[in-house]
Amino acid sequence: MIQRENGPDAGQRVDMHVSDEQRERELEVRVAARTEELSSLSTHLLRLAETERSSLAKELHDELGGLITAVKMDLSWLSARLGASLDAESRQKLDSVMQMLNQAMMLKRRVVESLRPSLLDHFGLPVALRSHLDENCSRAGLEYIATLNELHQKRRWYNAATTNCTTSIRTQHASDQRQKWDWRMLVNGKGDEMLYERRDIVTGGLSFADLKKQAHINAVAQAADAAPDFSTRIRAGRVGFLRSGHAII
Repeated sequence: MIQRENGPDAGQRVDMHVSDEQRERELEVRVAARTEELSSLSTHLLRLAETERSSLAKELHDELGGLITAVKMDLSWLSARLGASLDAESRQKLDSVMQMLNQAMMLKRRVVESLRPSLLDHFGLPVALRSHLDENCSRAGLEYIATLNELHQKRRWYNAATTNCTTSIRTQHASDQRQKWDWRMLVNGKGDEMLYERRDIVTGGLSFADLKKQAHINAVAQAADAAPDFSTRIRAGRVGFLRSGHAII
């Protein structure tokens, strides 16, 4: 808003005020234009990188995959041709080479999938993202996150007598990686005793009763109250933590 003023300097003040507003508008226009340019450049670079990754993935799949497959076929031919004439050591070496070729093929597949997931081309982005989530959750031991997402999309019944946090997380792991079954997995308040007996938790040489007693933090928590280092103070000096409160790895 420009206010008219009287006096010899009034016109000069109005001109300066208009000039300042005009410079601000020009600056805003220039900033918006530069932002648009940078955004376009970033998009262009991302597209170039994606094109390069896709091209490299295709080349690895076609060229390297073809070479490994050809070597495996020739090796199988040699194995069948030589047959029983190979001694035990030669047979072991031949089997070892075949195993290394299989590992090389698996490595090639992982590299290709990391560069350009085949699901992205064949089934689209939603399926590729879901597969990526499931794979990374599995690597991190967080398979139950994928299951929770499934339950969010589609509800299902479960047995309240045999299903709790412990059993649910246990079943998300591969069968050869699961904790050995124990009745205490079903009973509330017994899981800590089971983990103590299996030495799956840091005990510090304490008996189970003493270990459980030192885990009671009410008094320390009340004393720490709203302290900024609350989390550190309630852990400091306890089994499984250094005096600084950091966990022992």
